[in-house]
Amino acid sequence: MTNSLINSIISNVVLSSKPCSKLLESDGISSKIFILRDYDNKKLVSFKDVRPMRNNVPELGKAINITKNLDEYLYIICNYVPNINDNNFFKIKFQKIRILIHLFFNGFSKIISEYINPDSLNEWTRESNLLLMETSDLVLEYRDSLKDERDIQPIGDFDQQVKLKRDYFNYFGMKEDNLDTALYSIYGIAT
Repeated sequence: MTNSLINSIISNVVLSSKPCSKLLESDGISSKIFILRDYDNKKLVSFKDVRPMRNNVPELGKAINITKNLDEYLYIICNYVPNINDNNFFKIKFQKIRILIHLFFNGFSKIISEYINPDSLNEWTRESNLLLMETSDLVLEYRDSLKDERDIQPIGDFDQQVKLKRDYFNYFGMKEDNLDTALYSIYGIAT
């Protein structure tokens, strides 16, 4: 993955005032068609009938399920972000998750557009599923914080509060710290 892709995602997702929308046009689960678009409405992945592919490449079925769930969380998080204070650690974590989901969707597109290498697809599925689980936990944690009706302030080191459970950016040859620096700059956070 290149820096230009990260810069594009930051410009078109993090800094954008576009309304939130889902990227899956057809999910391949409730319909036989699977169409995944990017933030700029460009088709990333498109299958006219996923059923035979699911039978021939079972890992593809898992990848489609993960993509559907990540797309749902992407939409939920997109709607949360504008209402969170810039210096709240949830905002930074959610923005990193949004960036990661777009990176994973682009990675999925690359795997699918080339010869489907089972090892690459297995690794993508493993990594994206871990992100999906962490995203689910983070959304639940955020919702619980809203029930408490208190402004969550970092306990201890802010840099540690914004860290994800693992550095998913490694999968893309990057470091989470670099994204932290970029997001701190965007939101005027000094640490």
